[in-house]
Amino acid sequence: MSRHSSWDSRKLRYWAECSGQSRRAGLRTSHPAPSAAPAQARLESRVLEQLGTSPDLCAHPFGIASLTSTSTSLTLHLDAYMGQERYSFPEHCLSRLLPTTPAPDNGNDVPGIPGLRVSSIEAGGQRLHLHMVKDPEQAATLVLVLPRGLAESWEAIEHRHRHWCQDNGLRPLWTTPHLDPVETGYLNAYPSREGTRARRAAVGSALLRRIALFHTVTAFYRVQCWDDGDSWKIDARTAHPRARWHDQLLQRLCHPR
Repeated sequence: MSRHSSWDSRKLRYWAECSGQSRRAGLRTSHPAPSAAPAQARLESRVLEQLGTSPDLCAHPFGIASLTSTSTSLTLHLDAYMGQERYSFPEHCLSRLLPTTPAPDNGNDVPGIPGLRVSSIEAGGQRLHLHMVKDPEQAATLVLVLPRGLAESWEAIEHRHRHWCQDNGLRPLWTTPHLDPVETGYLNAYPSREGTRARRAAVGSALLRRIALFHTVTAFYRVQCWDDGDSWKIDARTAHPRARWHDQLLQRLCHPR
């Protein structure tokens, strides 16, 4: 076996051990990636902000195995597990994305994305449809798709997450038809921060829609991404000393297609 193929085999086994899922199936995404409408870009930028900082390993960057996009929607096909303990990644997504009232003694910091709501669960419990009520004049939707072979449905995952929130003093907000006063108060309390997020939303959305590049151009085993209040930061790590393809990744991230 050549040195190159031996490294690839070790790499695949490593990812499989940490995520419980093979990484042999390459990421897929829309090509070229269409630009998102303003409200959609704001939603996608928040999704990247919420999912991009997870410290646990997944089979694919941010736990997203593939995606498809239009100007007013985004569909994410999720990994099944995260970390060596194989924690449910779909449940982790709900804990990071769906809004609740603040935790006791945690001020007015609303967990999740304020205004994000569950629209429906379709395809035999495999597709969770979400939408924003914060921008009623503009469509912004998100679809989370469970991986094939996962025994649980979104109904079961959502039910378990709801009970966890209630047991920990959090009131679920993802089925209310309008913005809750808690969400409105949170958004109004930080107008400058929300304005900054809106200005940089196009970049966050574009990064999320080009997530396949972190898999196809590079050999990173972990990618984290966050908005630090001034710019987007990316922390990408590789176990191979010769796989630091920084310039190639930047060229492709900035390519018009």
